[in-house]
Amino acid sequence: MTGEELKQWRTERGLTQSDLSEILSLTEGDIPQSRISEWERGVYKVPDWMPHELNAVTFLRKDQKHLNKLPKLPTRKITWPKTSEK
Repeated sequence: MTGEELKQWRTERGLTQSDLSEILSLTEGDIPQSRISEWERGVYKVPDWMPHELNAVTFLRKDQKHLNKLPKLPTRKITWPKTSEK
């Protein structure tokens, strides 16, 4: 995948570089928006794993409207037991 293809994929789906950065950071570690820009401009080669990740994003976005209907789970504060000192 080239940087131009990445940019085309992103813009066709209405995503900003920041949006894509946030999405990819969920599975690939911290990927700053500046790295997306560098890939698109050809400063760095787009990683080989990118097409696979973009396919996953496309799949999830198709089902997003259904995901928004799922009830939110309640959050709980976890209190860890204190260790006793002797």
